[in-house]
Amino acid sequence: MLLRVVANFGLVWVLIGMSTVGFSDSQADELIEINTAQDEHCYSYDHTISFPDDKIRIESKCKKLKPTDRPLPRSQRSLVDAIVFGEYSLFVEFSRIFSHVSDEDLTLDGLRLGIHDAGDDVLSFAYYKARDKPTTTQGGTAYLVDFEYGGFVLNGIGDVDRITDIYFGCLVGAGRLTLETSTDRFHSPTLLVLEPEIGFNLQVSRWVQASLALTYRWVNGFEEQGISGRDLRSTNVAVRFRFGKFYPQ
Repeated sequence: MLLRVVANFGLVWVLIGMSTVGFSDSQADELIEINTAQDEHCYSYDHTISFPDDKIRIESKCKKLKPTDRPLPRSQRSLVDAIVFGEYSLFVEFSRIFSHVSDEDLTLDGLRLGIHDAGDDVLSFAYYKARDKPTTTQGGTAYLVDFEYGGFVLNGIGDVDRITDIYFGCLVGAGRLTLETSTDRFHSPTLLVLEPEIGFNLQVSRWVQASLALTYRWVNGFEEQGISGRDLRSTNVAVRFRFGKFYPQ
């Protein structure tokens, strides 16, 4: 607002200097009529100069903008507005988590979709599923283990203003364990899953981030065919690649 006022008066004084050569100050005041009313809800102005009745008239009028051209105050924007105006950016992440279940190695592949505001105010949803099905023996019976979980992830990407950064995040969601034999299949009840993480982020380019993270997966208590929630709790290593717009707005 202050810059617009300064620009308007700068234009006025230039015109005064150009059009009042040879006139006194009182004569200049009579020759120039100024209308530069400011509107706090206006984000762009059209300046017009006219010459009615042997005077110079300078007017600043609010320029009518399309809804998608006019940035609303942040407090008044919806999530859709923020994405349209470029304040929030979409990203997709592909992950591989190296974990274990019931003392067997387990690799999970993950997909994550979300939005962020220059690395802050991140909100996303992630889903992970076992890449292979390790075998565990319980009570003399061999089971193939399938495990999947997903949920909302709070934060969990690096600051876009830095080439390298340490970040924190946490998944809050639900999952399910499936045990299979040649004849039977057993499903656990829906499990509560919490997975905080700390990661090292590398800003590969304006459109790509790569991260190496250490996570801990906590699963609530249950027991299915000799496997309990304790067997699913583990410290994991995650490799992540994110694609989106990762540079300051």
